[in-house]
Amino acid sequence: MNKKFSTLMATGLLVLGALFSNVNAQTNAKDLDLTDPTSYEAADLNQYYYIGLADKSYYLTLDEITNTDATASSTVKGKKYNSLKGVAAASLADEGDKALFKVEVVKVSTANYFKLTNKSNGKSIQFKATDTPTATSTVAIAAGDDAGAVASYFDLIGSVDFAGASGATLIPFHGGATANTNQMKLATTAFTIESAGTALVLYIAEDTKIADADLNGMYGDGFSLKFKEMTPAINANPFTAAEKIQAVTVSGGSVPAGTYLKVAGADFATIDMTDKDEVAKFTAATFIVMDTIPLTKDGSSNFNGKKGAGYQFTTVKGADLLTIDAATGLPTKTYNKRHVNNANFAITNNVNNTDSLIVEVVKPVLGVNDKTMENQTAYGSNVRVSVINFGGQNILTTYSVADNIVPADDEWTLITLGANNIVDLKTLLKGQFINVSYVATGKEADADKYKVDGVLAVRDNAGTIEADYVAKSTVLLSSPEAQWALTNDGGLKLVNRENTTVSLTIAQLRKTAKTGVYVATTTGANDNIDGDQITISFVENHTMFDGYMTATENILRNTVYFLGQYRATADGDLNSYWAENHNASHQIGATVVKENATKWNLELVKKADKNEVDTIFVVSTMNVWANNKMTTKKDSLAILPYAYQNNGNNEYVTYKEDKLNYYICDKDNKTDAKAADRFALKMKPGNTFNYVIAEDGGVQDNVGAKKVFLSNSESKGSWDKNELYSLNNNSLMVVEKADEPEYRKVAKAWGDTISIYRQENDAQMVYEKADAKSVVDGKTLSFLNIDNVNQFDVNPALFVDTAYVNRGENTCYQYLLAVGVDKENSYYCPYNEEHNSDEWREANGGPCADAKEHRALKGRFLINLIDTANVYGDTHLHNNPYINMVEADENLAKLSFVEGIHVGDTLILTRKGGEAVKLRMDDANFNVAKFAFRYVDNEAGTFRIQTQYKEYAPGKAAEDIETSNEGYLRWVNGTVVVTNKLTNGDVFNMNEDETRTPTANEGVTASEVSVIAKDGAVIISGAQGKKVTISNVLGQTVANTVISSDKAEIAAPAGVVVVAVEGEAAVKAIVK
Repeated sequence: MNKKFSTLMATGLLVLGALFSNVNAQTNAKDLDLTDPTSYEAADLNQYYYIGLADKSYYLTLDEITNTDATASSTVKGKKYNSLKGVAAASLADEGDKALFKVEVVKVSTANYFKLTNKSNGKSIQFKATDTPTATSTVAIAAGDDAGAVASYFDLIGSVDFAGASGATLIPFHGGATANTNQMKLATTAFTIESAGTALVLYIAEDTKIADADLNGMYGDGFSLKFKEMTPAINANPFTAAEKIQAVTVSGGSVPAGTYLKVAGADFATIDMTDKDEVAKFTAATFIVMDTIPLTKDGSSNFNGKKGAGYQFTTVKGADLLTIDAATGLPTKTYNKRHVNNANFAITNNVNNTDSLIVEVVKPVLGVNDKTMENQTAYGSNVRVSVINFGGQNILTTYSVADNIVPADDEWTLITLGANNIVDLKTLLKGQFINVSYVATGKEADADKYKVDGVLAVRDNAGTIEADYVAKSTVLLSSPEAQWALTNDGGLKLVNRENTTVSLTIAQLRKTAKTGVYVATTTGANDNIDGDQITISFVENHTMFDGYMTATENILRNTVYFLGQYRATADGDLNSYWAENHNASHQIGATVVKENATKWNLELVKKADKNEVDTIFVVSTMNVWANNKMTTKKDSLAILPYAYQNNGNNEYVTYKEDKLNYYICDKDNKTDAKAADRFALKMKPGNTFNYVIAEDGGVQDNVGAKKVFLSNSESKGSWDKNELYSLNNNSLMVVEKADEPEYRKVAKAWGDTISIYRQENDAQMVYEKADAKSVVDGKTLSFLNIDNVNQFDVNPALFVDTAYVNRGENTCYQYLLAVGVDKENSYYCPYNEEHNSDEWREANGGPCADAKEHRALKGRFLINLIDTANVYGDTHLHNNPYINMVEADENLAKLSFVEGIHVGDTLILTRKGGEAVKLRMDDANFNVAKFAFRYVDNEAGTFRIQTQYKEYAPGKAAEDIETSNEGYLRWVNGTVVVTNKLTNGDVFNMNEDETRTPTANEGVTASEVSVIAKDGAVIISGAQGKKVTISNVLGQTVANTVISSDKAEIAAPAGVVVVAVEGEAAVKAIVK
């Protein structure tokens, strides 16, 4: 398409003078009386003129020079500005607007003078304020940018009429100054101010024929005409009925040379009437022609056709315009059913009327006999196309300027380049992404055949990343790479959703005969879809995570993957999998034997020092046009970054530079995903991916510039990276789940008794052990520990309770581990604590109805003591029994069994002071009571024990404490602690046939004290010989005694009381 035209269409303007200035400019003398400027008509003053010599040999135009005035200020010297020069008539058209001037009247004091304003920059001819226009004066400045330039006006000397051959001489002077006698002189290309000037003539530009190539440049292979909308609509208008018109340049032979308007047939822009093959193309095509029957035969009418006015238009085959010799295939007569002259058009414009075109039939042949054409006569002038209201209808017809037969003023029509089938681009601004697909025509040149079955996406064209078609088989329409945001920016601007640096601008969309198919006209540097037939579809449903693999931390924890390159062969898929098989260098190679492939963990990369994924955001801007108002909206694409980790040795993947250029497993990084290379998993068709080397998290204008591909190596394969949008050869990847689970599942989901031992020594078993050195409030603490069952009398039996096991697709099986469980007595009343006592149930014949509906499990549950450690550490910084200093500044929490009750999805623990703590069991995240067995070796059944990790940070607010799901049990310094490093976690195995009962070990005391409130009293059991203090909520002691029996009832006031039993945690009770 003609790029000048597309730019003008994009701005909604049709400045034809600027567009079609590459044809020969024609001038004509304009009869203006300069002796009385006030008598000028406004129409004359609003026009632009050429100023030239009387013989039309040279004309005034602008020149660009550089100011070399050494006395001028530094801001002026060296600055370019416009001066004046002469240009030969033959080159006048090339000057365009620079040679056009508007004449305006200016009154200075009581006299009228003239102001000359250039069309190209809208500024008048001026002189420096310090200069008097003399023979030695500085040249005129038409750009008005030089310092000291002031408005200058002109007077006349000589002839008073520009229409005369002698012309008139212009005398310049400054505004406000007196006139002088120096004159403007144009001598060929030189412009000067002399004592004797040259006579200049004011010329108006004639109508200029628009070249056929420029007309066809509108669509690349044609154009459309648009007529002013009228009521009723124009009747039978073949100029607008056609999907497009093609201007055909005809030459040769007896057929009049000129422009013929083709509306159907093969695609051709020129015809040589001396070539029979080209004549055959012409006769097979369909053209617009002026019909030979006028509107009326009324002899008194102006529209009876006799003077070229009143004819209508139709379409005929080229064969109906010529008589063809059967032997030669060439025309013998210039008519058949219609006369070929009547299909010869000229489309012109005028620089002073840029809003409309003049469409003429060139010297038609007139007559009323459309059968023999014998009585038709040539009309010596062109006839123009217009519209008249005839019989109540608006009729497309002709009129003659030569014979002064024109329609009434209100019946003139406005004809412009354009069409009624042009889409209003604003209607596409819905605030939605679009997909664009190519529509094949079957006529694609070799260079365009790649577009067939293509969708608009991002393409790497010889290193240039740009909007272009890619094969549908290589991209998903749901992928952001093929989705485009729309804004109103110099046209309809399409910005890629995945890479916002990539865009193109559509200047125009033209409807075709096919529903939903448009012809696109683009503007700007990217013309890859210019002139193409396309479809546009709106993306009705999109999400923030479109086009990229998303996985929850729970899924990633549960799953081990195979990574590799997808390869489709005639014999089936033969993928090349990643394998760390270059042992000495840790280089990752390739294998087609899946059993030899390495298994990989995928881990979401977090922000530094935060438990939050370092997500990449690509933000799109879209315009919305609604209710005649333009608004803007934003939409974000979120892309998750992954680190790859060798499942066998925990080494993270990184890229080896130093001219080696391949990926390795980093032997020095087994713990920090943030220090590893990050990848975005871009989804491609066929359940394949590109491994994109991802940008850092936060707002970016693209996801990344590179992707991984399988490169060649001397042996065992290698993985390198290349441009993201290059061809997908060797870069289509797979992410396949390994068949084996990541977590071990206890065979008997609930109620099983197990024992856990270290893999290195199956006699070293996990159990609860009292720590005589750890005493708080006079009570010896017990912690989880490991000892050799062959050396010590320990009971390693643990009761397994389900926390989060059979939940949908969950495979990260999480359990509660407990001792001292009475699984037969598992009823619980959530509404009245008294109903849960043995005494109440004995007195009332068993559990209440509410308790029977709410099953529960009582016992002592294994808990990560980090919360207790942080609270205790606030006041005991140097002596905290709940943590173990593994190394300097590495304080890790111990674990212990804490009394609690598991009800539904809640574990209720009782803290010191009677406070109830509720831990939820209804999601996949770990907490301090949930444990999972993460496989190390599936076949051997070995695992690490995973739980929640929290940092030890006394004094820090709870919400600021670092927390993660990556906590692992580690045996160190004589106790078991929770570490945040997978590699530091001990490897265990499990005996699921444990026959011992999970009870307290020797030296471990489990509390048997119970407190039950009743009317006016509390009943205390199991506290014989212990001191009991009962206080009200104000802290006032209401009872203080030593219990002498196993069960004691102590009077207490109604309301909430706090019962403190010696050696036990205080509890609250509600007395009725």
